[in-house]
Amino acid sequence: MALIRLDRLISNRLCITRSEAKEKIKKGQIMVNGETQRSADIKIDPALDTVLCDNQPIQCKQYIYILLNKPKGVVCATRDDAQTVLDILPEKLRRKDLFPVGRLDKDTTGLLLITNDGQFAHQVISPKKQIHKTYIATLSSPLPDAGAAAIQSGIKLADGTKALPAFLKPLNADQTQFEIRITEGKYHQVRRMFAAAGSHVADLKRIAIGALRLDTSLPEGSALELSFDAVQACLCNADNSFP
Repeated sequence: MALIRLDRLISNRLCITRSEAKEKIKKGQIMVNGETQRSADIKIDPALDTVLCDNQPIQCKQYIYILLNKPKGVVCATRDDAQTVLDILPEKLRRKDLFPVGRLDKDTTGLLLITNDGQFAHQVISPKKQIHKTYIATLSSPLPDAGAAAIQSGIKLADGTKALPAFLKPLNADQTQFEIRITEGKYHQVRRMFAAAGSHVADLKRIAIGALRLDTSLPEGSALELSFDAVQACLCNADNSFP
C-alpha cells in the first residue's frame, strides 16, 4: 500500500483543508503510533500506522466501501446546490475522496454504494461486466401484457435507444408492482423502460447490486461500512441464468 503524507491523510479523512490539517499537527493534536507528531510531511502507512486526532482514531485504510439506503430528495453527486448523498453520511464515514458508484435519480430510493475505489466502481457500473441491478417498481397503472413482453425482450425507448432484455417479475395480481433486473445504467433507464411499455413509475427502489442485497432493517438515510469481502458480492450475480 502506498505511503501518504500525514497532513494529506488528516485533510482527507477529516474533510478539512490541508492548511487546517497542518495547524492541528502543529498544535500537537495528532498522535502517530502513540506519540505526538508535529511534522506534517512524514509519510504514513495506512495499513500499519495508528493515527489519532484529539485522542480519537482516524480511519487510515486506503479504500472504504459504504452502503447507503438512499432516501428521496437527495442527489447522487459529490457536489451540488441540493443535498447530496455525501452530505448525509455519518461523520465517522466521511472522507474527501468518496463518490457514489453510479447514480440513482433524486426520487429513487434504496441501495447505493459509495467508495473511493475507482477500479471497483468501474467493475460495478461497466455494461461489459453485466452486473445485475435489481429494483422494485410500483406503477401508477397496470402494465400491459405487450409492454411486459417488450421489456423482457429488449424494449425500444422513446429516443430510439434499445435497452437490453430485462428480467421482470410481477409482485401483485393487478400488475402494478414488479421486480425488474437490468444490466445497464442508462439515464433514468427503468422509468423510461416502463414509460415505453405503456405505464408510469410512481415509486422506484433499488434492492440489490449483483448478489449484494439491501438490508431491510437499515432505515432510509442510514449507512454502514462494508468489508472488502462483502462488496465482492456486487461482482457476482445472484442468478446466473439471467441475462
